[in-house]
Amino acid sequence: MGRQPQVQRRRDRGRRDHRSRVPPGPALAAHPAPGAGLTAGLGDSVVWHEAPASADDALRRHLVELLGAGEVTVGRLCPQCGSDRHGRPWARHTRGAGAGRSSRDVHVSLSRGGGYVVTAASLRGHLGVDVEVVQDVARDWPGDLVLAAGESATSAVARARCWAAKEAVLKRRGTGLAVPMSTVLLRREHGLVDLPAPDGLVAVLAGPLTHACA
Repeated sequence: MGRQPQVQRRRDRGRRDHRSRVPPGPALAAHPAPGAGLTAGLGDSVVWHEAPASADDALRRHLVELLGAGEVTVGRLCPQCGSDRHGRPWARHTRGAGAGRSSRDVHVSLSRGGGYVVTAASLRGHLGVDVEVVQDVARDWPGDLVLAAGESATSAVARARCWAAKEAVLKRRGTGLAVPMSTVLLRREHGLVDLPAPDGLVAVLAGPLTHACA
C-alpha cells in the first residue's frame, strides 16, 4: 500500500480546501479514510474546495497555489464539435511581463458533488476526476448503462465508485458521457486512484497515461 496518506487543510475566506498529491498510481486502490490526503514525490495535484464561488475560480486558485503567482486563463473545448461552451476544461498559467513573460499549459479536470468542487491538475498529461454522492447513485442505479460485460457492483459504495471511476476515465479521454460508460472496462484502465473523500462521497482520479511534461 505504500506510505500512509497525509492530510493538509487550510481555510480561505471561509472555505476549506483538502489538498492531495496523488502518485501516478497502480490500479484502483483500497478506499482510504475520509478526509485523508495522498502525497508522493512525483504526482498530480488534487484539491477539494468547499462551496467555492465558481468552479473556474476554484481552478484558478488551485493553479496559482501550485505554480506560483501569475495569470490563469481557463476555458472549455469540445474535441467533437470544437465548441468553447462545453467539453474538456483547459488552463494556462502565465507569469512575468515583456521579454520575461512565459506561459505554460496545464492539464486540468474538475467535478462537483455534495457541495464540493474537486479540481485536478497535471503537467504530465490529460487526466480526469469525478466525485459522486453515494446516496444519489444508489437511488437511481442504471446498472445496464454503467457496467460492462463481466463487471459487478453490489453495494452502494461500490456502485458510486464504479460510476466515478468510469466518468473519470471518460473525462481523461476527452469524450465525457458522450461515450457510454458500459464501454469502459475498468480492469483494462491504468492510473486509477481512489481519492480521500468526505463522508457520503466517493471520488476517483484517472491519472495521466504519459510522463511527458506539457
